[in-house]
Amino acid sequence: YYRTLQSHYCTLQIHYCTLQIHYCTLQIHYCTLQIHYCTLQIHYCTLQIHYCTLQIHYCTLQIHYCTLQIHYCTLQIHYHTLQSHYRTLQS
Repeated sequence: YYRTLQSHYCTLQIHYCTLQIHYCTLQIHYCTLQIHYCTLQIHYCTLQIHYCTLQIHYCTLQIHYCTLQIHYCTLQIHYHTLQSHYRTLQS
């Protein structure tokens, strides 16, 4: 009787361990896929960061350029206004 119980217990243990092996194998596959997915996400985000950094530099340069253009045009307007006043005074 004792031997039969032992045999049943061992059979159950074998089934349990087999299920554990299947479960852990699936977990390993799932986690491996997660790692690949996250690695790809990191690469994508790194590229996004580089792109956005370049955009920031480009836009900053554009702002500086346009600010200079505004100053230049303002000076041009003042210069021509003064020229006009000077001509008016001359005549």
